[in-house]
Amino acid sequence: MMRVALRLKRRPRCCGLTLIEVMVTTFVLALVLTTLLAMTSVTLRTTDRRQVEGTLHHRARLAMDEVLLQLRASDLVLPSRSIASLTYSTNGSNIVFSSPGYAPSNTSVFLANVTDYVAFTYDTSDKTLRQTIGVGSGSVRPNRTSFRLADKVSSLTFTYHVREQFKASGSTTFTLSATPLAAPTAFVNGAAAFSSYDAAAKTVTVASASSGADVQILYTISPTANAGAALAFVSQVDVTMVLSNTDGRNITRPFTLNGSARLRNKRT
Repeated sequence: MMRVALRLKRRPRCCGLTLIEVMVTTFVLALVLTTLLAMTSVTLRTTDRRQVEGTLHHRARLAMDEVLLQLRASDLVLPSRSIASLTYSTNGSNIVFSSPGYAPSNTSVFLANVTDYVAFTYDTSDKTLRQTIGVGSGSVRPNRTSFRLADKVSSLTFTYHVREQFKASGSTTFTLSATPLAAPTAFVNGAAAFSSYDAAAKTVTVASASSGADVQILYTISPTANAGAALAFVSQVDVTMVLSNTDGRNITRPFTLNGSARLRNKRT
């Protein structure tokens, strides 16, 4: 009997994907796309934020540099002053002060018997910081009226400090020239010292102030107290400026800058 070997022919496998493979592929692709979109969104938000903050920083720095430059050349903070037929007053967000006339070609740079007047004002309605300068004869400062220094300014604050210096001569109690807003800080020969303040008598007692010691007393004053008379004793002005703007996603981005300037004739 002849055996006939039958060779069974295998059926070819289909070249497509199974349902499970399709689902797995779709899930992986969706996961990758979601990750890429999240990374792109974060990158765009970061870039947008940095652009807004960078612009605010640049504007604030330019404005702050101008304010401090003029303050450091000043010699007296004024309660009020008329410049170019407009009256400017000193308070918590505005300041007006006098400076000697400026002329780089002059031997001393500053001009004797020539006075310039400078005002910085904060306009709350349009959020701008403006500068006005009244120039004396021969001074080369720019003559400006309501010159816009910065916009997008959310707030501007001036804080006024007095530094009084005494030479102790037996007594340890010192009378202040102006009224502090809070208890003063005392220093004896450059080191912080304990002191007590009598608000009624406007005196400071420093027990460690031995005869001959150098005593310095620092305090903050109100710019409008006693019709601004205390401003004559101001030796240092601190400035706090806040700028803010909204980015492309309508998120407010604030930027705060602080500065400090000691008046020209109060640097001893």
